[in-house]
Order: sequence, then C-alpha cells, then structure tokens
Amino acid sequence: MGGCQSNVVYQEIEPFIAMWVLKVSDFVKMQLPLPKHEELAEMGLLHRRVVSHYCIFVSHQWLSTMHPDPEGDQLRVLQRSLVEICEGRITVTNDAASQFFGEVKTLSNSQRAKIRDAVLWIDWASIPQVETFRDEDEDDEVSLEKRQRATRTFVYRSPARPRRLSEQEEFILSLPSFVQASQVFVALVPPLRHHDTGEMCNHASWITRGWCRTELFCNMMLGNQDMPNVIVTASDVAHFARPVNWVDCLPHEGEFSYPGDKPVVKSIFEQALSHQLRWLEGEGHMDLYRYFLARREVMCGIRPVRRTIEQFLEDFGYESLKKSKASSLGPVVCAALAGDAELLKSLLEACCPVDKPVKGMPEIGVVRGLTPLHLTALQGWRSPKVLELLLEARSDPNLSASGVPPLACCRTARDVQILLNFRADLNGQYAPLHVSPLALASGEPTKPEVIAKLLESRASPNGPLRARGLSFPHALCFVAMNATSNPHALSIAKLLVEAEADINAQSTAGGIFRAAELFSRAYLQFGRPSSILMVGMAEQTTTVLGFACLFSATELVEFLLNAKGDLHVKKFSWPSSNRLDTVPGYFAGGSRLRSVTSRRLETRELGSTQGRSQRRYNAAYVYFLSRISFANCISANIVLLFSEL
Repeated sequence: MGGCQSNVVYQEIEPFIAMWVLKVSDFVKMQLPLPKHEELAEMGLLHRRVVSHYCIFVSHQWLSTMHPDPEGDQLRVLQRSLVEICEGRITVTNDAASQFFGEVKTLSNSQRAKIRDAVLWIDWASIPQVETFRDEDEDDEVSLEKRQRATRTFVYRSPARPRRLSEQEEFILSLPSFVQASQVFVALVPPLRHHDTGEMCNHASWITRGWCRTELFCNMMLGNQDMPNVIVTASDVAHFARPVNWVDCLPHEGEFSYPGDKPVVKSIFEQALSHQLRWLEGEGHMDLYRYFLARREVMCGIRPVRRTIEQFLEDFGYESLKKSKASSLGPVVCAALAGDAELLKSLLEACCPVDKPVKGMPEIGVVRGLTPLHLTALQGWRSPKVLELLLEARSDPNLSASGVPPLACCRTARDVQILLNFRADLNGQYAPLHVSPLALASGEPTKPEVIAKLLESRASPNGPLRARGLSFPHALCFVAMNATSNPHALSIAKLLVEAEADINAQSTAGGIFRAAELFSRAYLQFGRPSSILMVGMAEQTTTVLGFACLFSATELVEFLLNAKGDLHVKKFSWPSSNRLDTVPGYFAGGSRLRSVTSRRLETRELGSTQGRSQRRYNAAYVYFLSRISFANCISANIVLLFSEL
C-alpha cells in the first residue's frame, strides 16, 4: 500500500508577506473559541512561518458573520483529530472508489511525526482582523519581481489598484502563496449549523463556496502534486479528498457572501493557473500542461480561444500532427476539453483517433482508460456541440472504462439525451463492475436533472438481487457512498425513492467479488480496519441504510428512516457490542447518527412499549457498527487482481 509522501518535504517557498502560524502543540491545548489574530499575537502564540516549518493550511466555512466558530465546535473537531492522527488512532486513506481503481494512499508514519511538530495556518488566527495600513516601500515592486524570478513562489498582482489596500486585504490576496508554502492542506468540514442562517455547513456546502474552491485549486496548482489534501469530517474521521468531486467545481462559479469578491477570485485564479502552466511546461509535465491549457478559458471564465491546427500544435507543444496522435493526452481530448468545436472538427477530418483512451492522472481525477467521450461528458459539458461532434465521428457511446460507460459520466440532462439519441445503452452493465449507468451516476457529484432524465427514460432504480459483479448495484447505495461531499445527494435520493427504489433491498455478490467479500471478512477477524475499501468490500451485501451508516451520511440516514428504511436486518447474525471500541475512524460521528436514529425510533411505532423500540434500535445500531469489524484493509491490489482473473 502506497504512502502519501510528498516529493519535497520542505518547499523552498517564502511568501512575500508575513505568514503567521500557530504551533500544533499549542493549538491542541487552547481553550475555544479561538481568540483573533491580535489577541494571539499579544499572548505570544503566533510565529512567523519559516522555510523549515512543516505547515498545515486549514480551509473551513465560517459559522457566523462576525466569528468563524463562535462556540468553538468546529475547531474542537480539529484539535481532537490532530491528536488522533498523531497518535495513530485514525488511519487517513483515500476513498474506496479511488482504491478500487488502484490509487491507494495512506498518511505515512513520518508525516504523522511531522504533524506533531507542525504549525497551523488558520484565517482567524493568521490574518489581521483589524484593518490597518502599512507604510509602502518604493522598492517593493522591484523586490517582488526580482524574488519571483529567482524562485517558484507565486505572487498575486492586483490588475488595478484604485485605492490603497489595507493590511488585511493584502493578507487575503496572499492566500495562494500561503497555500503554496504549506505541506498539508486540511478542509475542516464537520456538519454544524450556521449560527446566523441555521443552514447546515458541511463538506457539501464547503465545496460550493467560492473562496474555499479557490484555496483548494491553489493547493492543486501551486503546491506539490502529491501534497496531502485531507478532509476532516469528524474528530475520529479524516480521509484524502477525491479529485473527481471537486476538479470541475470552478471558483468563479461558487457562492460568495460579497459579490465584489468574485472578480477578485477570478483574477487570483487566472494568475495562479498561468503560473502553474509556466512551471509545468518548464518541468516537462506535458500531459498536465496540456490538460490545464485546454481548460484554461473554462476554468477562468473568460472568452474561449479559437485555434487553427497549426496554432494548436504550437501552443500545446506537439511536434507534428502525426506525433500528436501517439501522445498519451491526444489532440482530440484537448480540443474537446477546450470546447473548440471548429478545431475538433478539423482534427477529426484529419483522422485523429476519436476513442483513444488517456492514461491515468489521479491528481485531477482522471482514471486510466477514459476516452474523449467520457471526459467531454465529465468536464466538457459547458460546450454542447462537442459531444455531438464526437458521436457523429462514431465515437462508441457504450465503450466502458473499467466498467464505467460515458452515460454514467454525464453532468447535464442534455448530454444524457444526446447519448441516448446515439443509442447509448440505458441499462447496460459492463465488466468488471456490472453496475448500471444510473447507479454509477448517482454516486458522482451529479445534478438531480441527470438522474431525473435517466429515470424519465426508463432506467431501473433497482439492481438485480443476485449481482454479477459488485453486490450493491442499487443506485441508492452509490448515493450513500458519496453523500457527505455531494450537495445534491438528498435530492437524488428523493428522486430514486419516488421512482420506487427499494430502500431495503439486499443483493448477493457474484463471481470474484463474492470471494473478495468473504476474504475481507475473514481477514479482519485478526485485526482492525485500516482501509474503507476493504470495509466496503466486506459490507457490500448490506442495505442502503447500512451503507449510509458506513459512509457517515447522517442526513441521508434520517431521510431513509422517514422513508421506512428497515433497521431490523434479518439476513446476518449480529456480533456483540463489546468490539465497537476497537473500530476507530470508520463510523464518522457515531454519536450524532445514533442520536438521529434514536429520535426517529421514538416517533415511529415499532412496538407496544418504549423499551421494545429501544431494544430494536440498539440491535440495529450494534449491527451496523460492529459489522465493520469484519473488514480490514488488505492491499487494494489484491482486489484488482481478483477483478482481472
């Protein structure tokens, strides 16, 4: 199993404005709510970041207008999770889907040791909260230009300065360089209510915020390519971010509390992307360079560039059209992602291969084997003509990549209809997964309109009782797997239930997946879980409600209970509850979910007495938690080997 170890432990990056940080050792002992920057400075708890520091950048959503965390609930989760990570009681890995496709990462022991002695950057503590103005230095511009030429450090330059910036504004505009100077990026997203609006703030809401998206993309574009990107959802749960969930969440399309921030974010993002393109080209990372160059105009929200074939070959660094056809990221996919329909048409007329698969680029969520049609449906949907051009050039609408057809990648109802017009198989199931497009699409950050269109076209919301591949072919199971990061998860679940999806259905694993299920259960009789992939493999025959519990989807659990989800699962025996304490980190927010389930059981007539209801709840709760102890992580490569036999 691979570790998530950065190639460069200490980046030679020095922001051109003071980067104030807190020591982790001080932070975990602090009384909350967190004092502001000026108060921490008076207490002597702030330190200026130096190159030798191992720095953690913390991104989070504010829980009120005047204070980011008025009662300290959010940062208390961070305090506890840092202690748990350092002590090794939390296993930080990537998601089950990424592991299944061979991208396995864990937080290494050396990184845990560095986190113990690390420093934290948190906006409330690290940015001045009182607006002041510093004296300008006539040599500032010269100094910045000289230092930027000498290093890779990113410097944001305001395109227009109609007025003098306050010190606070200068710190905010330096966010990209602060991200770049860090070694770990943490998204702190426990589910908590906003104190002013009452709305739920969690992973799904965090990813909709324009500034949060900006920080996330700056991490990808300016930091190390393998820099740990950790999502903390509870004090006992942290995992690596799944790129496919956010790589198309563009900053300028996010939500802003102040509309005036949007042009600032666009300007920051455009400069950061240009900075990254120069570095990628200079280092010879041509696939990533071509990918970001192709998506540059879409990502920045600016007017598309129209190119001739000659201009395209020069801009994208291809020696000739003939050699470009053999490239791992070929001209067709680049033109499709750029949304340049005329260029794409010219390339197709020049006999460029239309279905040439791309190699995997896990840092941007591109799985090995995806075709230009897949990537157009996933990320090129903003240019409607491109998909039709590819299909008219006889791109195969049913060509799967590791069991995923293009129909499962659609992000708009329009693209669903286009693929169906070209005879995409609505209920096709492809090896090795043997899962329908509806189920696969339900597990992605898809808009409800896509699911509604598939259902309207007669896609089946239920999978077979005996599966040929994965034993959870039901669409609702896939909703549960990604519910905490998909802002549309509940809307999609409601559509599926209205379409008569069976929320209490269970399937039996088929073929080699049945062997993987039994092997995973047996393996964990001698250890504890360390990978969500093996947990999922061992639990793949549970119900939708079981999956919602397993993947910590508290709101979805509440919805399923209201929709008459059956807690009293009869298919399996229930181990005793004394093993629950040996299962750290895989039941996020167990007390919260238990509270939700308990409240629901109190309002439902499950028996003649309150005691009967409580006994039934306790049994179900013990079942869903303790069943996790039957699964542990063996290498994901074993599962991949199983699927290839």
